[in-house]
Formats: sequence, structure tokens, C-alpha cells
Amino acid sequence: MAESRYEGMRSVYTKRRGALVRGRELRPNRAWSFRFTEYIVKEGDRVDLIAFRNYGDAGLWYMIADANPEILDWMTVSPGMKLRLPNVLA
Repeated sequence: MAESRYEGMRSVYTKRRGALVRGRELRPNRAWSFRFTEYIVKEGDRVDLIAFRNYGDAGLWYMIADANPEILDWMTVSPGMKLRLPNVLA
């Protein structure tokens, strides 16, 4: 999806608290207007598995990532966290 801020993502080094940190350079998140469902992460969940269960396609994980811009590292998603799942697919 060309509108996703994760498309064309590349690694960059930025200075955080005086140290160089490897991260990802993201395009600015555009303003979204959609309804969403709140989802509470369970043990063993991954964003691709959540996308598969909710949309039928694990490759649509980026839709969940775009709806939750405050989460920068998807490897740190842990049980009990609340996610917004966009209701954009029929």
C-alpha cells in the first residue's frame, strides 16, 4: 500500500540520549479517518498473526501498524497491550 509509512523503510542511525541508536526511518503518518476495534494482545500474538485472524491476510500487518503509530518496535508488543484494529475491509 503506497500510503503506508512503512513502505520503503530503511535502517538509520539517530542520536538518542547521547548514544547512536539503530532504528527505522518512517515517513510521516498521514491523518487517518476510520473506525477501529480495540484489541488486547494475548500471549503468543504477533502483528502478522493478528492481521491474519482479523483480515484473512498476514501481509496486511502494516494496517495495524499504521493505526498504532505510537508503537515503534513491533517486537516489543506484549500481552495486555491495547491495539487499534482498523475496520477498513469489507
